[in-house]
Amino acid sequence: MLNEGKKFEQDIQKSVKNDDETYIYRFRDSSGAWGNGDKTRFTPSNIADYLLVKRDKVLFLELKSVKEKRLPLGNIRINQLNVLAEIKHKNIKSYFLINFRKEEKTYAVTPQQIIGFLEDQERKSIPLSYFEDNGILIKQVKKKVRWRYDLEPIY
Repeated sequence: MLNEGKKFEQDIQKSVKNDDETYIYRFRDSSGAWGNGDKTRFTPSNIADYLLVKRDKVLFLELKSVKEKRLPLGNIRINQLNVLAEIKHKNIKSYFLINFRKEEKTYAVTPQQIIGFLEDQERKSIPLSYFEDNGILIKQVKKKVRWRYDLEPIY
């Protein structure tokens, strides 16, 4: 069963128009442990969850899905935040897409906005109100798109 974050990722990917002007790529998640987590190995860390290209625009998207009315800072990797904030190109943008599940609202904020919050506040999380005041509200429509399958005939 998929966790809510993976469902959010799938829904974002399915929301991208599949045409000759748009391309979306999901960076692979890396698994850093095996043997019930007591053995680790080197794993690369991705710059973001998705690379989205539309015509001459490039977006790096890092997705976060939270149950509460806040984004815990522990959910954000500082090295990733810094790398995304360093991108200085007119056609390349990066966003954190924060999905507040209970509120059924999703906001986009830039890495620079998150860094600004961290510099101004001494909190362990970013409240929903910050995203409401500073983020871009992403329109979303709830659809019945998940399927149930009757596998009885193939048993």
